[in-house]
Amino acid sequence: MYRVGLDTVRSSNFCTVCRGCVFYNKLTATVVYFVFGQLLVRLESILSIYNAFVRLFDTDRLVRVNLFFCFVPKQKLCIKFVPLKVADVHIASQFPKFLFLVIISCIGFDAGIDVKQRIEFLDYLKAVCVIMVIITHYGWEDKTSPFFTMLINMAVPVFMIVSGYNFAMSNRKKADGNLEKMYGWNMMKPKLIRFLLPFFAICLLEILLLAAQDKNIPLFRIFVLGAYGPGSYYVPIMLQLLVIFPLIYVMIAYNAKLGLAVAALANLAFEVCVIVFDMDKYYYRLSIGRYLLLIAFGCYLYLHPEQRVKPYQMWMMFLAGLAYLIAVFGFDKDFELFGYWKTTAMPVAFYIFPIVILLFRKFYHCTIPGFAGRLLTQIGKASYHIFLIQMVYYHFELGGAIMQTAWYIAVPFNILVTVPLGLGFYELDNQFVKKLREVKHYIRAVV
Repeated sequence: MYRVGLDTVRSSNFCTVCRGCVFYNKLTATVVYFVFGQLLVRLESILSIYNAFVRLFDTDRLVRVNLFFCFVPKQKLCIKFVPLKVADVHIASQFPKFLFLVIISCIGFDAGIDVKQRIEFLDYLKAVCVIMVIITHYGWEDKTSPFFTMLINMAVPVFMIVSGYNFAMSNRKKADGNLEKMYGWNMMKPKLIRFLLPFFAICLLEILLLAAQDKNIPLFRIFVLGAYGPGSYYVPIMLQLLVIFPLIYVMIAYNAKLGLAVAALANLAFEVCVIVFDMDKYYYRLSIGRYLLLIAFGCYLYLHPEQRVKPYQMWMMFLAGLAYLIAVFGFDKDFELFGYWKTTAMPVAFYIFPIVILLFRKFYHCTIPGFAGRLLTQIGKASYHIFLIQMVYYHFELGGAIMQTAWYIAVPFNILVTVPLGLGFYELDNQFVKKLREVKHYIRAVV
């Protein structure tokens, strides 16, 4: 097996193995010349869960050859480098008749390759979810219909799974799963900046709005407890996630099943403590404990793509979660153990996780062309900023009288206001961070 490290890929004038060369264009490298046997490239785990081994151009026409038969007709193959550890070159397990090692005749790079690759599917998923959040926070008279309980209300659980997935990707990429590095300032600082800068901007905006309305300004409530508005628990939960996630990562990386079991037991223990200590609903909503299993699911999804969840396991989870939703919202069954936030309680994780797996398997590699795809990608990138904007928008009723009109008028209006404002907020935040970096670099250069 040849492991091509991305640090090597970035270096210029690198050539190894033997004959030939690699031509590249952005994220795609095209290998031209001779190969031995059948060649497939196993990408890092962000891809392998859904398509364990990428089928390359012309590989269907490559035939099994004797290992000592050096030359095979010239083929054109494609290798995509991803922003993780390595690209592994070897025979795919689903082709067991090809048991010999595959060799690229040559690997060569004339210059560095930009290996930053955004997973557009995750942006699409976040875009849809943040729009669902805007929809659910409208003042509906009844949100117990299947449309809400089985679809719209799944936005936050999906966000938590994606958060677990993205945090795992970041920690693998930047800290290589090292616990000490994951708790290091170099890992924590960018995440703190990403979460706190836009949040503090929203806090200041809420203070101005409260002052304009001549209302009391509780600074502790605003800056520490998540500010005002629907979904204001999100930032405190994300800050708690920064602290607890490295432990989740280490457990699931060491043993997937054990890690998930520990996360589930911890989630369940938290719900028991809520009853035993009679935790107030307000503080329950601010606690990361209620989302531990969902976050662990996302981490598992990234770290163990080779462990495909079997169909019968997916059906068992889905039916268990569905039974809970039907019992609670269809038959008004009251479970004392999950008394708060029933729409996103722990059993819901079993309902949504199989659905997310299917979405990943079906659409992970899909790209929506044209303006629609670009718009969804931007909304996905700005989903956190849109989320913060909708908090302010709904709490201070910035939509005015139109927010009280029929849903088919108010809901599209709410989306058309909060999404563009969130996109603008995202761009301003990016420009501000960019300027801060420029100033920092300038000061360092001068000093």
